[in-house]
Amino acid sequence: MTWTTRPCTVEDAPSVAAVYEVFDTVEFGQQTFDEDDVRTVLGQGYECSVAVDDGVVGFASIHPEGDVETVVLPSYDPALRASLLGLVLDRARELQLEKVSHWAGLGGLSAPFLRERGFADSAISWKLERALPAPAPTWPSGIDIRPFDDAHAVHACVTASFRGTAFGRERTFEEWSQVHLEHLVDVVCAWRDDDLVGVATRGTLLGQGYLAQLGVLPSQRGTGLGRALLLETFARDAADGHIVTSLSVDGQNEGARRIYDSVGMNVAEEMHRWDLVL
Repeated sequence: MTWTTRPCTVEDAPSVAAVYEVFDTVEFGQQTFDEDDVRTVLGQGYECSVAVDDGVVGFASIHPEGDVETVVLPSYDPALRASLLGLVLDRARELQLEKVSHWAGLGGLSAPFLRERGFADSAISWKLERALPAPAPTWPSGIDIRPFDDAHAVHACVTASFRGTAFGRERTFEEWSQVHLEHLVDVVCAWRDDDLVGVATRGTLLGQGYLAQLGVLPSQRGTGLGRALLLETFARDAADGHIVTSLSVDGQNEGARRIYDSVGMNVAEEMHRWDLVL
């Protein structure tokens, strides 16, 4: 088998998605990344490459913040994935990064591969799902739900809500807009007087509802606001014709898991973050 690598373009999105579909079926038991997701990554500051041998057989990406990805058709020469990983690690060193992170599932394609190359299993994330419809929300006293019209206020609420958590990488408004705002369907906005105290940012994933970020200010936790935001998200997704809503959660955030469990969400997929200190 002989391959060549070149930069990935938008025109490669269908072929890359086809590689992901085969890879994900082994790694996660289902597809997790589709053609729209490939296009999104290409627009979010990632440097992406494809490996070609009578068609696209592999894909690699690196973000300036240190997130890396490598996927190869499981039936292809395993040396290709090692080559793609070497490519992104060389680029990481050029960018003077101190650490890179690579996500992996439980299907056995990635964990041994990364472990053998010095990566350490550092964090767990769960993809949770809830079949729709769901019960209607009950809002805490004094909470007012208003239409989404202030992206800066939403960004400030998200930043304050996630600060200090394992997955709480702070982004400027411009960075957050590129990653989240451009791909939103809607935001559920909960106000208390003149303060935005809770948000749920709604998108889509593989054609179904997806809760990208659920943020509640520390001063409002324990009031039932997070649960109400979840249920309102489910209601809006159902009204849009979706039959499932999903989200990703830090596996170490026991408080969040309790809320998600209370509204009937189930673990559909487990992912591990593998870190390598450069």
